[in-house]
This record gives sequence, structure tokens and C-alpha cells, in this order.
Amino acid sequence: MIVKNINTPKELIEQLKRVESPFGYFEVLQRMDITREAFESYFTWNDEKYTRNCLARTDDFELMVMCWEEGQETRIHDYGDAMAWINPICGSLREERYLLSDNGTGLVKVSSLGVGTAEFSFLHTTGIHKYSNDYESRTASLHLYVKPVKTRKIYDCSDGFCKTWSEECEDDSVCII
Repeated sequence: MIVKNINTPKELIEQLKRVESPFGYFEVLQRMDITREAFESYFTWNDEKYTRNCLARTDDFELMVMCWEEGQETRIHDYGDAMAWINPICGSLREERYLLSDNGTGLVKVSSLGVGTAEFSFLHTTGIHKYSNDYESRTASLHLYVKPVKTRKIYDCSDGFCKTWSEECEDDSVCII
């Protein structure tokens, strides 16, 4: 069987709709040969906050392009019961991962790494994390959530104690965290 490369966002969405198992999504992502220019119609930029631009949402997955100006970042959060793959289309992101402390009142940073255009980051359902554009240029990134993100937990440990709360994301809205 010949496996052809995926050359457009439309082809990507069609292939994702055919996936039958959770890790089959990554096999599809690995076949991408989509140029930055092919994604540019999905880019929107905002000086105040990063943007989330939905390409497709089904009962099984949600595909987004996120656009980051220099210095923009998410709060520390998880994806509820969704898995996620993240791939910068242009630029790079800083990914920080966290675990709950032994007593459950704080977070411990367990890694901080850069993710560039030739790389995929994978987060399982237990992945507490934060993304930021720490670089001197704009970044656009592709985010595939297996199960659309309906709720997420936000973590605030700024005063030494870790408080969490859930945010619900409307199906027809752009959810900024």
C-alpha cells in the first residue's frame, strides 16, 4: 500500500476523519507535508493574547491553529480527558510540564524544552503544562486534540498554594486560556 503525503489542511482534516484508533492520529500527522503558506489563511494575530483558530471539530477530535506573538503564554492547565499533539508551523514554543507535589498543594516543574517546526509534542490526559512563545518572532502552531476539549483545569500556585478550577469551552466559541 502506498501512503501519500498530506499537502493541504483540507486533506489533513479528511484523513483525520478516517482514523479509527487514538494513536492513528499521530500516524496521519507524520504524513503532513503542508507548507506554512497553506495554513496562513487560518492565522490571526492579537497583540494582547494568543489566538485559537478552529479548522475542524468533530465528536472525535478538534484541530486548531494557534498564533502567538513574542512573549505570549498560556496559564498552567491540562486538557481534561483529551490527548494532544502540538506542532509549530513556524517559529518555536517553550513547553513546561508539571506534576502535582506529593502533598497535592503545589506544582513541581519537571521539564522545560523548546519545540520547533520539525517536532511534535504529545500530552496525555494527565499532562499539566504551559506553552509560551519565548522567542523573538511570531509562532503559529497546529494543535490536535483527540476528544475536543470541553473542560480544562487551570492551576494557580502564585501564592504558595495550588488552587485549581475548571473552565468550560463552548463548542461554537474560541476558548482562550
